[in-house]
Amino acid sequence: ADGAEINLLYVQKPPDFGSEKKGLDENRWRRELEYRLEGERVVLSANVPLLRHGLLPRRQLVVQGADPAQVILQYADELGVELIAMGAHSRAGLLNFFVGSVSRKVLDRAKCPVLIARVPEPQPTEESF
Repeated sequence: ADGAEINLLYVQKPPDFGSEKKGLDENRWRRELEYRLEGERVVLSANVPLLRHGLLPRRQLVVQGADPAQVILQYADELGVELIAMGAHSRAGLLNFFVGSVSRKVLDRAKCPVLIARVPEPQPTEESF
């Protein structure tokens, strides 16, 4: 919609880097960097379809949270969003959706409408064979 304000939020579960011995500082640093880069890649990939439609997000946030659904709902309340749009995150089918996925939790608890989009599987082409 014209004038819509788009906020991108990616919630990562907190990393578990504290269990290494002191001698592995370089490995820990590398894993922390990879963890941060993962968040940046997700935000970048979320921007691609928006940019194709001439849309730019106002905010892009990568945050940590043990319960991603709770973090999404908290930010939605704080920002006063009118619609939560999120991707379906698993391919486990309907069972996972009904048992307790992030999408299900957000759907059940959100104070505003929720749109859940599933990205279709890429179709094989002749070139991929």
